[in-house]
Amino acid sequence: MKKILLLTAAVSLSQISFAQETTEQETLFNKKIDGRNIGFMVSPGVSFTQVAGESAAFYQIRVGVVLWDKLTVGGFYANTFYELRPAYLLVDFPNANLDVYAAGGFIEYTVLSGKLFHLTIPVAIGSLEMEGDDYDRFNDVDGEKRTFYIEPAVQAELNLHKYARLHAGLGYRLMGNSSNSGASIPEAGNEVTFQVGLKLGMFRIKN
Repeated sequence: MKKILLLTAAVSLSQISFAQETTEQETLFNKKIDGRNIGFMVSPGVSFTQVAGESAAFYQIRVGVVLWDKLTVGGFYANTFYELRPAYLLVDFPNANLDVYAAGGFIEYTVLSGKLFHLTIPVAIGSLEMEGDDYDRFNDVDGEKRTFYIEPAVQAELNLHKYARLHAGLGYRLMGNSSNSGASIPEAGNEVTFQVGLKLGMFRIKN
C-alpha cells in the first residue's frame, strides 16, 4: 500500500513540475499588444547647444511608435538653422564654414503620462556629421567628419490636448569615435543641450 501511495505522489509531483515548466515566462515584451496599448507620435522641435565651441541651433523631427503610453522607440533627424564658423578654422581659413546635422534612433520612457505634468527620459543614439567648406579657391577646407554620440536627457512634459504634448528639458551629448576625411574638421565636443518641442499623435490608438 505504501508503495502505491509513494508512486501516486511521485506521478502527481512530476505532472505539476511539467505544467510549471511549460508555462511561458511572463516578461514586459510578451504582453499582448493591441490598439489599447500601442500608438504613434511625430515630434517637431528645436535644440540649442554648442558645436566646436560655437553656439548652434538645430531644428529636428522625431517619429516613433508608442507602447503602453510609456515606451517610445523611433528615429530622428536634426540640422542647424545656419552654417557655423568656428574660430578654430577662421584663423587659417577666414571664409570657412561648417554645415552640421545629425541622425539616428532614440528610446524614451514616460513617467505617469496621464498626469497634466509628467517626466520623460529620452536617450538618443546617432551620428553627428560636420561638412566643411571654404569658398576661397586658394585654401581648401572641404571635408567631413562623422562622430558617433549618445545623448541622455530629462524633460518635463505638459498634456496640451489628447493628441498634443509640449516638452522641454536638458540633455548631455557624449561624443565617441569619429571618422575624418578631406580636411581638418574640429571636434564637436561633449556639451549640454536644451530641447523644446511638440509631440503630436495618437498615443493610444484605442482608449
